[in-house]
Amino acid sequence: MRTLTDTEVTERRRAKAGVAEELKMEEVEWRQRSKALWLRAGDNNTRFFHTVASQRKRANHINAINIGGRLLTGQAEIAPNLVDHFTRAYRRPRRWFPKWKDEELPQLTTEQWTNLVSEFNEEEIRRAVFSSEGDKAPGMDGFTFRFYQHFWPLVKMDVIGVLNELHSGGPGVGRLNASLFTLISKREGATSIDDYRPICLVNVCYMIIAKVLANRMKDISADLIEDSQAAFIPGRNLQDGFVVAQEIIAALHKEKRSGIALKLDFAKAYDSVNREFLYEVMEQHGFDPHWIRMIRRCTDSAHGSVLLNGEPHGFFSIDRGLRQGDPLSPILFIFVVNVLSRMCKKAMQRGWFSGLAGSSEGHRVALVQYADDTMMLFEDSIESARAAHFIAFCFELVSGLRLNWSKCALLTVNVPDVRISEMTRIVGCAAQDFLTRILGLPLCRGRLRKAEWEPLVERFQRRLAGWKGKLLSYGGRLTMLQAVLSSLPLFYLSVFRIPRGCSSA
Repeated sequence: MRTLTDTEVTERRRAKAGVAEELKMEEVEWRQRSKALWLRAGDNNTRFFHTVASQRKRANHINAINIGGRLLTGQAEIAPNLVDHFTRAYRRPRRWFPKWKDEELPQLTTEQWTNLVSEFNEEEIRRAVFSSEGDKAPGMDGFTFRFYQHFWPLVKMDVIGVLNELHSGGPGVGRLNASLFTLISKREGATSIDDYRPICLVNVCYMIIAKVLANRMKDISADLIEDSQAAFIPGRNLQDGFVVAQEIIAALHKEKRSGIALKLDFAKAYDSVNREFLYEVMEQHGFDPHWIRMIRRCTDSAHGSVLLNGEPHGFFSIDRGLRQGDPLSPILFIFVVNVLSRMCKKAMQRGWFSGLAGSSEGHRVALVQYADDTMMLFEDSIESARAAHFIAFCFELVSGLRLNWSKCALLTVNVPDVRISEMTRIVGCAAQDFLTRILGLPLCRGRLRKAEWEPLVERFQRRLAGWKGKLLSYGGRLTMLQAVLSSLPLFYLSVFRIPRGCSSA
């Protein structure tokens, strides 16, 4: 064997670098496809990403679906029926909605009003771009946030120009506001259209616009939204409402006092929002007409196509509701459901309805919310039960949201069986035992017993022993343990104390 020349050594190094770059690009591509974004590229986990992506593709593939009582099979038969279904679902409702007025709604201050309608600046736009996950699924144009982040010096003036056009009243946002509806199954073995949740994949350029608007609204939302709402507001946490409800229920049980918790379930909550009601609520809060017009341009110009097994079909207007996947939707939605909290508050002030307290002298709470996840709390009386049902009915009328009473649940503490039967008849839903989940946690009268932690322990062990760990590099396994598995028990541990037997499992 001869010694390589300097030129050959250089060529070999160049070839090795080229192969390494190709392998890295392949790993990055499969990481994006797998959506396993908790694991970074660069640790030789291509096989893992490939397996996850293949599994996701098989799981998300729709071969048959039931729409309107008809079982449809094959892409050619399913696609046009899906497009027709969504075209009708997002058509502007023709029913009449009564007006709602609250003269005591919290108002924007002059400073908040001025900041809200001021011209957009480069720093807040840049913050919206770089605070986003770069490899999330792209919209109809195929670009991800990673593209905008990487080429920001080249594209920033175009993005700023689009936002300035929106601020000056131009129609430009409508050209960017197309989205892809992808169907995410709510449960394993989904067969009906109702078993799927439509999530919108929105163009990133529009998402930047929506994020900038949403960030401005979040800055002032804490002063306008009732304390009962814990979602999407800086300084408030997911567990806040649950802890309040849990402590009240535990105190009632311990002190032998009676009370009722009504868990509400809204059917297709975001899709059902009456937009005109939303704009009226914003107007009553004192939002500037110019700001409301900008919000309207974003919501009213939306169009969509259905993404079926990787192929887009149809093109239709989205004339009702708020899209899941639009960064503006969460903050707008809480202004809608905040009205339910205002209704409960007014009913309590007028003596029509009484909430629950952790002690006989404590502050009474009538409602806890996290977005649409809602629980009403009221005393054990026929009057309060009727008032709770009437409040929910009035909220349905004005907001456009519909309660799915078959999925609502009446939870009682120290209430006689005879009274429970009467309450279920008045409210219109079935009574359930405790350990009903709210905000992803089991509501109970006291501590969780060891047996009630078993599903979490089994889930943790299943993740550790699963096929995913076998395909990961050692660095990837450590990342999985730290980033994914640790989040499973921490959500519970933020509220409950773990039994000794479970902590050593």
